[in-house]
Amino acid sequence: MVPEQRRNATQQRITTGELPSPRWLTVRPGHGVVGVCDGCGEAIATSDFAFAVKLQDIAGLNFHDECFDVYNRAPGRG
Repeated sequence: MVPEQRRNATQQRITTGELPSPRWLTVRPGHGVVGVCDGCGEAIATSDFAFAVKLQDIAGLNFHDECFDVYNRAPGRG
């Protein structure tokens, strides 16, 4: 996916409620975050700038840079 497709996929997951409200406790930005992006669903390469986010109610989420931007700007729900 290209960044704009990632942004759109993340926004859709927020809109449908597949992602929890963006009420994070800590954020660790940088390279070396690995796994699947919880925003767009695509793999995060070790060379990607990404974010590891720890939430209040669940262990945590990982995001590409552009996916975290969309997630972080979403209004909190609940």
